[in-house]
Amino acid sequence: MNSKLTSLSSRTGLLALLLAGGIVAAPAASSIITFSVDMSAQVAAGTFTNGVNPVTVHGTFNNWGAGLTLTNDPSAVNPNVYSGTLDDTAEANGAVTSYKFVYNDGTDRYETPTDGQNRAAYLPATSGGTLVLPTPFYADAGPLNDYTVTFQVDMAQQINIGTFDPNSGSVELRGTFEGWSGGYTLTNDPSILRTNQYGLVTTNVYTGTFIVTASPFAAEDYKFVIQPGTVWEQPSSANADGGGNRFYLGATQTLPIVFFSDAPYAPVVTNNVTFQVDMTAQVLSGLFDPSLGDVADVRGNFNNWTGLVNVCTNDPSAPNTNIYTTVVSIADGVGATEQYKFVYSGHNGTTWENPAPPTIGGNRFFVLANASSQVLPLVNFSDLSAGDLVPAATEVTFTVDMTGAVGTDSHVFDPAADSVYINSDFLGWPTWNIFLPQMTNNPVGSPYYAITLNIPQGNPLQLTYKYSINGADDEAGFAQNHVRFVRTVGTYTLPTDKFGDQHVEPSWLTNVTIGKLTGSTVPVSWLGRPGVHLQTATSLNSPASWQDILATDGANWTGGGILSSNGLVTVTNFPATGSAKYFRLIKPSH
Repeated sequence: MNSKLTSLSSRTGLLALLLAGGIVAAPAASSIITFSVDMSAQVAAGTFTNGVNPVTVHGTFNNWGAGLTLTNDPSAVNPNVYSGTLDDTAEANGAVTSYKFVYNDGTDRYETPTDGQNRAAYLPATSGGTLVLPTPFYADAGPLNDYTVTFQVDMAQQINIGTFDPNSGSVELRGTFEGWSGGYTLTNDPSILRTNQYGLVTTNVYTGTFIVTASPFAAEDYKFVIQPGTVWEQPSSANADGGGNRFYLGATQTLPIVFFSDAPYAPVVTNNVTFQVDMTAQVLSGLFDPSLGDVADVRGNFNNWTGLVNVCTNDPSAPNTNIYTTVVSIADGVGATEQYKFVYSGHNGTTWENPAPPTIGGNRFFVLANASSQVLPLVNFSDLSAGDLVPAATEVTFTVDMTGAVGTDSHVFDPAADSVYINSDFLGWPTWNIFLPQMTNNPVGSPYYAITLNIPQGNPLQLTYKYSINGADDEAGFAQNHVRFVRTVGTYTLPTDKFGDQHVEPSWLTNVTIGKLTGSTVPVSWLGRPGVHLQTATSLNSPASWQDILATDGANWTGGGILSSNGLVTVTNFPATGSAKYFRLIKPSH
């Protein structure tokens, strides 16, 4: 379960935040990144004009928010090159950053690099380090050149665990440069000696040098593959782009030696691993129904991602019959990183979970222990708990202020001629301009437009949505949406949105706030929602002393809340007499 603690003392009136184990300060992350892009191809095609169309770069450095504006030098030898520098303090040093270049001609035009993914680069290993990225052509639309590239992979661990036999198998290279179809075979280079962490010297490096045709510094992806069986490696997130692939920039180079799947040599251990998943949210929403023959299973690199090999079963006599488990015997190297996902199949087809970060290429992962058995923590399918779902059908009212609204296509909203629409995840993101719900001017003649929509039972509490002028996707750029939460059940009116201001509401884990003493009571407030409630205790010495105040759960809330710009803040008055009281918000996980 998750919780956040605060303390209320009637004697001092002080608010204290309690953090278990204290806080250890870490060096602040900082990477000084210089981005640049060549717009020559777009200038030549007449789709881009210097000094007219702005160029920006968007990326994980600020969670794909507002982009960094790039500028050009009209007097430079190549005035079509745009560049800019920022300090990335959001991402850890040494991590992989992802980004794309964008230009605007009335609509944000996100580029599509050669690999079809976001561009990627390693950040400097130390805080304050600088990274000057090479200058690619926008969308990698520059002239094609032939580059000589050497690829290298150490197969020691795959030989060790038996997934690769050098006497009968082969190692392939696949990537964007050859259509991911195979045909690039690597050979063992016995002259490359490697001493592993156990002091053993091996000659298991496979290499290949190939001519790759690409635009200068184009984004290229690749992976190594074992044959027979076409076993793809799974690089760690520390060495992969957003698509889970290895990456490099188009240029003549020798790439460093990597381990297949980033797995270094380690002694083999056979470990009976217990996997556990809670399907309660899927049962409540009707997506998973064992009475209809639905089954859950776990799939991963240990079973070659094969379905229905390791089926999970439940215990009908357990307190929670929606917990499904299975034990898988995994023979791999000690410390190996194993990847997996839970899947259910049946009356609604086959559904793979989508777990929250941290993941590797969107997959869950764990490190294989040097033990005969290992029990993994219980997780919710897709990390969605029952407390994250709307417990009963709820009529939710959306309101948007269209004052001064201007679409991304530069169209200025005209209330006399234009209409306002809404699109959202709970509607399934219908195609823009087709079958979108139309909002009503309310009150008539005001800048406000509203609509009330039914959010069905089992829908996630989180609502992701976007407004539209005349049905077009014109409120903000790609993936820039409003995010709010259903905070009471039955009926709920969201705070008023502003067109073009993509507000993202926090879910629930915000500080409990204690107000000023009023008479003999003190108000305690927090960001409320279903599935979250307050607990109180008079001592922190006994975990069992925490008492639930279930009436503060948003599913049971009947009044007393105030509406703020951040959503519904529930408020309860507590006596300010006697001994100190401690409060915390709690969200049961299962």
